[in-house]
Amino acid sequence: MFNRNIKRDCGFFTIAQNSDVDYVKIAYGLALSLLATQKEVPYLAVGVTPGTEILPKYREVFDEIIEIPWNDDAKDSLWKLENEWKAYHVSPYNKTIKLDADMLFLSDVTSWWRKLENTPLNVCSEVRTYHNEVITSNKYRLDFVANKLPNVYSAMCYFNISDVNHLLFQKLGDITLNWGMYSKICLSNTKPDKFTTDVGLALALKLLWYDNWCLKPSILTFTHMKSHLQNWHNIGNGDFAWTQYLPHYFSKNLELIVGNIKQTGVFHYHHKNILTDDIIKKYERYLGI
Repeated sequence: MFNRNIKRDCGFFTIAQNSDVDYVKIAYGLALSLLATQKEVPYLAVGVTPGTEILPKYREVFDEIIEIPWNDDAKDSLWKLENEWKAYHVSPYNKTIKLDADMLFLSDVTSWWRKLENTPLNVCSEVRTYHNEVITSNKYRLDFVANKLPNVYSAMCYFNISDVNHLLFQKLGDITLNWGMYSKICLSNTKPDKFTTDVGLALALKLLWYDNWCLKPSILTFTHMKSHLQNWHNIGNGDFAWTQYLPHYFSKNLELIVGNIKQTGVFHYHHKNILTDDIIKKYERYLGI
């Protein structure tokens, strides 16, 4: 049993396990963006692989650094998704918004916490293009359509400490660790070749009849920068970087301009090379770090 220590009432949490990508550095960028934009809840706790070396300047910015317990279920995985189910069990907050690390907060979202305080669970079910248009494409979601799964995005999920969520994340853990069995029995039409947190979480919600906590309109939302979700036409089938086609600029005032459009809200940049040392330095100068 993990000995959870509650540090605050509200906070953000992400898992940052290094692979061929320095996810701890990426989480540092996320933490800086929270400090720069959030008026009431600028706190980010980070779950890391035991023994991970954390730079001193990272330690000053992360609200809490937690070594992921109960073995490393993602040790042989490139995408490092297999420990996501542990987020509920290790978060040091009573109320948590769990995030993917490769995000930047460009606006204050304090209002979210007030809207969420009376519900145990809310999972993002609506994402947007860089034009701020609601994404309707099923390009990456054929498994959801075929198996009638709730259209959720595990990259952003709110939960509080409750029996409801203990049961949900227990179920997600069981699905994660027994993916072959669950995918064979529960996904009768199409299924991903490998475990994904999106499908795993959607399946857990469906099996527990929790679908009502991810119905539209979604309180949580973000700009999702996968290229095939931008309502572009005639771009082929390759999963190319959106940066090949869109100019982007990050100002000293921490404004992100993509294709001449100022971005707001939460920006899920997806391609990890977006977070340059120059952007990190701009955040550090702005925050006086």
